[in-house]
Amino acid sequence: MKAFAYVNATNEREVVAALKTDGIALPLAGGQDLLARMKDYIDSPDRIVNVKNALDTTVTSTPEGGLKIGAAVKIIDLYENQQVARMYPAVNAAAIEIGTPQIRHQATVGGNINQRPPCWDYRNEEFVCYKKGGSRCFAVDGENQYHAIFGNDGPSHIVHPSSLAVPFAAYGARFRVLGPKGDREIAASDFFTMPTLANVADDER
Repeated sequence: MKAFAYVNATNEREVVAALKTDGIALPLAGGQDLLARMKDYIDSPDRIVNVKNALDTTVTSTPEGGLKIGAAVKIIDLYENQQVARMYPAVNAAAIEIGTPQIRHQATVGGNINQRPPCWDYRNEEFVCYKKGGSRCFAVDGENQYHAIFGNDGPSHIVHPSSLAVPFAAYGARFRVLGPKGDREIAASDFFTMPTLANVADDER
């Protein structure tokens, strides 16, 4: 893991400003996926921006009768929330299946949605696959028993690892993304593109 600068953002404006850099800047919330990628040299950021104190950590009711779930809500808090369990039982069921108790107490909703694929080729620094800017998906002729069943015409064949993606899409959830040009909403069903790319700009989070 190479040396990096660390910025502790306290609000959304500071997050956007800190992530805008000539080098590579990545946000840190729970850090479960990011730190693993850095240890494996998949990502080598020049700057890490701590967003834990800048993002919403609450679950609140909306005027339309739904719920607004903050990106920084811990997975365990999502699972234990009675409103979520009553109104969106599939989200509740998905949350308890995420990782181990230790991970659920550290990982966040936003992190689960935005995590990178667990494909062993992608996670191996010696394989430069499509997801890392290469020209091929090694899973086509290699280890692929856990890869995409639907929409697998490529170029990459790994499924998205988010346990919350499916129930959020099924319930018609909308995601708020933020960037230098402001914020906007994206339907959960449009947020993910086949096979595992998020439908957001490079400077949006």
